[in-house]
Order: sequence, then C-alpha cells, then structure tokens
Amino acid sequence: MSSVLRTPASFFSSAHVDLANLHLPVIYTTNFDELIEETHRRLGLSVNTICNARDLALARRDTVEVVKFHGDLRYDDTLVLTESSFHSRLDLESPLDLKFRGDILGRSLLFIGYGFGDINVRAIWFKLMKLMRDVPLDERPASFIIRLRVDPVLEALDRAVGLTTVTLDPSGAARTPADRQRLLERFMLELTFAAPSGPTPAEPLPMFASPGLVREATELVSANPRRLEPDDERVMDALKRRELHDDVREDMDGLMTMFADRRPRGALADFRRAIALNYAMNYGDRFALPRSSHGRV
Repeated sequence: MSSVLRTPASFFSSAHVDLANLHLPVIYTTNFDELIEETHRRLGLSVNTICNARDLALARRDTVEVVKFHGDLRYDDTLVLTESSFHSRLDLESPLDLKFRGDILGRSLLFIGYGFGDINVRAIWFKLMKLMRDVPLDERPASFIIRLRVDPVLEALDRAVGLTTVTLDPSGAARTPADRQRLLERFMLELTFAAPSGPTPAEPLPMFASPGLVREATELVSANPRRLEPDDERVMDALKRRELHDDVREDMDGLMTMFADRRPRGALADFRRAIALNYAMNYGDRFALPRSSHGRV
C-alpha cells in the first residue's frame, strides 16, 4: 500500500494547489496518501500531518493542519482497513474525534468527495446535529456538500440535515473523467476568487498560479475576445498577481507563446504586459515584449 500510494514526483494537481491557496486552518481527510501535504510542501508552505494524539499535542497552531481521519501510512496502527477497525472508528471518541467536534462547532463545512451514502459522514453529522440541537437551523453557519449531478432526492436529504448542495454539472455535460476533473478544478479556482479577505497579515499569504488557472487564461487568449467579461478579468488579474511555481513553467510558456501569436489589443494587451512581467520575475525575460522606437509596446 505504501508503494502504490506513494506521491509521484511529478504530481502537481490543480485542485490541490487551489486547496492550498485557500490557506485553511484545518483540512480533514479520510485518505491515506500524502497528496495534500506534499502539495503544501512543494509550494513551500508549512503543514502539520495529524493522525494520533502525539501529532495533535506537538502540532504548531500557526500552521495548516491536515488531519488523517482514517490514519496515515507512517503508522500502521492508525489505519482504518478492517471491519473491526471501521466499527471502532465509528465510536468517534478518539482524540482526533474530539478535536473534530470542537473544530466544527460554529464553523462552515465543505464536504468534497463525500456523500451521505458514506457512513462516516452520516455518523459525524448526526453527532454534530445532537451537539447543536439547541441552535435553530437558520442560525447555524452554512455548510455545503459537493455533488456532480442533480439529484432531487439527495438534495432533499441534504436540506433536511442543514446542508446546501453545490452541483458541479447540473446539465450533465461531463462525459469523461477528464471532464469531471475539469469541473472540480474550476470549482476550486472559483473558491480562491470568492474566499473572503480577513485582516491584512504582517506578511501576506502567498497565492500560487495553479495549472487550471493558467489553462483558463490560455483558452481565453486563444479566443482573443474583443472585450473581457468580469470573469475573464478575474482570471487574468489572478495570473498577473500569483506566484509562478516551477511546475507551471511549461504551461506558462504555452500561454506566453499564445499571447505572441494572437497579439491582443485593449485590456488583454495590458494583462499581457503584466503577466510577462510576472513571468520575467519568476523565470527570466525570455518572453520580454519588444519596444518600438517610440518606447511603446
């Protein structure tokens, strides 16, 4: 299992990068792998992996916590694999469970990759509802669950327990795993745009250009629209501001080549200059824009 689930050296998932861009204080996962932690480390972000009481006691409080709800491959005794370990896990009385119950009180939750067919989610949510039974439903923080397609029955069940359903593919257009992956990537990118900005920290938290963001920008430049819609401007503005990791270098080369081929005008040309400057600051001036004799690009 350790061999099969080892994070590939080439792994750089757009959805995982944008998850890191949210700078969440705590992320709970039932996965054994280290994809979330490795993405944070690859981006130079500190991360605590927590899967037992010792990890919990030694964790730094100023660093994102990735809580491995079903265990970690570093510690065989934490893995939830057998029927007996699964039923023991549903007691929900371990140090991690107590932490989870404390973390979720009074906070919004987003379930990604789960459904109420998952007995873990049902058990956790049932206990949470018991803890909050004295708080009216309309006074609780909103919580959400991601679903791929429209399902009125499941949505009604979600509403009954206080969850708002977010449907990624309401029209049923996604036919392949790649299509579904693109929908998730777009959703995670939108989350980074919508995340509320809190008090300005002494050192601003870094945001990184994900492969999905660069792809959105490249498709936009390829279309070369006469005017940019607000969503288009949001994509281009993010790309001119976010840090460029080495793992998006090839994608950025493709974008800059597309810029050179299309030679856009207007607002898109302004974004081209800003993105070229960001590129030069990270990778060098290979795509520096030529200047005319009048000093204009």
